[in-house]
Amino acid sequence: MKSTLEIRNLGQIKDITLPKGWVGGEPYQFVGGVGARSFREVHPDAQPGSTLGFYYRGLPIGEEAAVNFHNLIEKPAHMLTQAELSSLHEVLRDKAGPKDFTPMVARTEDINGKRVLVIEGRYRELQEDTFAVFIDASGDGRAVQEVYYQAAKDNYLDNLKAARDAIRSIRWK
Repeated sequence: MKSTLEIRNLGQIKDITLPKGWVGGEPYQFVGGVGARSFREVHPDAQPGSTLGFYYRGLPIGEEAAVNFHNLIEKPAHMLTQAELSSLHEVLRDKAGPKDFTPMVARTEDINGKRVLVIEGRYRELQEDTFAVFIDASGDGRAVQEVYYQAAKDNYLDNLKAARDAIRSIRWK
């Protein structure tokens, strides 16, 4: 019998309730560079291409980007304007380039008492969809933690509800 998969004390996450039948992905080891990056993923046992990922980039973002992110998170929950979305290029990383990624939804919302940035969209070349949550891990916008669900567009809806339920179950530190 497989043991229950748990994620606890991962960045700002105290714990998260993962979907039944999901397993840990292959361990990922960063090579070289500075900072304390971390990455972990889980997926349905039968669909390793549908992943729930946990990523911390390990280094603070630039001051202007941090101020933009922090100020956005401090506002009431809302749909982002194009100007707000454009100001988050460094926060969004690979989800900021219009050639590579098409955002379908960009908003802030509250998940269990913490305001977060949510981006939903499609990677054009990969033809994969994602539901991504960006967390102000330092309280000043400089440290960004990401939790996301991603899958091929044809399989995306198969596990979207389970992944969203997991993300919405996060208890924060």
